[in-house]
Amino acid sequence: MKKQSALSIAPIRLASPRCTVGISDGSERGSYVPQAHLLNQMGRPHHTINLMFQYYPDMENWPTQGVNYLGFYRNTQLNKGDGYFPLVLEENGPWGQQYLRQIEDVRAHGQEPQLTLTLHADTPDSVLKQIALSLVPYGRMRIRINHECNGVWFYFNQRWSYKEVSDFFIRFHNILHEYAPEVSTCACWNGPGEDYNKPDGAQCMRGQLTDDSLGPMFRAADIVSFDQYASLHWGWPNPAFDPKKPTEYFGLPFEIWWKLLDDCHNKMCDLRGEEVNIEVHEINEDANVIGAQAQAEWVTRFYNEAARLNLPWLTNITYYMFRDRGGLGLEKEDVNKPDVYSEQPALATYREAIRHANFEFRTEPLPAPAPSPLSFKWVTPVQAEGIQFSYAIPQGTPNATLAFPADRNLLVGCDRQWTIKPVGQTYVKLPCQPGEETLAVKVFAPPADGKNNTAGAFVTQLAEPPEFV
Repeated sequence: MKKQSALSIAPIRLASPRCTVGISDGSERGSYVPQAHLLNQMGRPHHTINLMFQYYPDMENWPTQGVNYLGFYRNTQLNKGDGYFPLVLEENGPWGQQYLRQIEDVRAHGQEPQLTLTLHADTPDSVLKQIALSLVPYGRMRIRINHECNGVWFYFNQRWSYKEVSDFFIRFHNILHEYAPEVSTCACWNGPGEDYNKPDGAQCMRGQLTDDSLGPMFRAADIVSFDQYASLHWGWPNPAFDPKKPTEYFGLPFEIWWKLLDDCHNKMCDLRGEEVNIEVHEINEDANVIGAQAQAEWVTRFYNEAARLNLPWLTNITYYMFRDRGGLGLEKEDVNKPDVYSEQPALATYREAIRHANFEFRTEPLPAPAPSPLSFKWVTPVQAEGIQFSYAIPQGTPNATLAFPADRNLLVGCDRQWTIKPVGQTYVKLPCQPGEETLAVKVFAPPADGKNNTAGAFVTQLAEPPEFV
């Protein structure tokens, strides 16, 4: 095919949809999966990627204790702590700064990191400052501190009172605002779903939104989030699981889930005395409870309902999770071979669900001429500036190949299909739609190492447009 130049060049930007979407990658139930694989499976970046870590350096044999699989997964029955990956501040040794490597991977693929971190309420200020400073190079991101704090199951809840957990959140929040002001704090409320099937009087005792409990941290947080599964086999991996035993699982009617979300929103508005946006940070319908095909159908129904309701205060939905050893993954991880997985029916329905206009990875034109040289700015996946290049498509061309400078990390998209051109690669192949005479190629430039190179952003330039070859 004859090489050709761009027909037109126009500046564009990434903008927020009605509701952003995220997904959890790695937890006590599954291994971390590189973002290149997620992007290939989804055909688009997520707005947020939730990463799960713990910091309990007092545990015996830290950091290797609590991160090894024993059977199905790492939980408090099998290990101390919460079973999440260990946050190790030192560069060397087991798990040395792996949390930063995951953050870098997330940003390099055009997404915003969300670090979920469980830790003791007496963690010294010096350590919290060290964590905060380690996040500064990565610009805007979030940290979900001691999530589901009104529950009873995490290690920090078993060691510390709700008031101590709240006081700690505020202390860490203030340190982050001082030393890492681009990092937003998330306070996460867990819904009461596991009590739904219990008889009266058997409900779990929980933290409250009062001044002597958890109220202060939910007033202080930058972001308020809600965790609530539609169903969950929380006794997993018990091989004797029987869905008829309410002590091993819970399940909620579809309408009840949405009522619990509305209840949470109302509580937070009452607490803060103003309208409060709510993000959903863990949601799924467990295939171990309802079956894999029913889970796939639920995914379609759930995201369709979110789009239909179009709640102005529901600003993010983060699915839990991408790859899992139990019934929560879009891919199922092999227990004996973590690199081996099988796609689940929910993968296809989820991929389609997040393409709805309410959740799309959205671009819009900028009212300005194309800069020269071609300039790019990356802040987040809802705040970035790039360039759209248009090319004539020869009749019958199934795919277009574009040549870019090998030393650039670029996010390239067309017709709602996105891919990363990593450093070291020159060519990108994009699908052409039958009957179309032109191909509009959208290009953004997230940082290859995840780090900003100027205040509040990563900026770079291209001397020339990519070549259609």
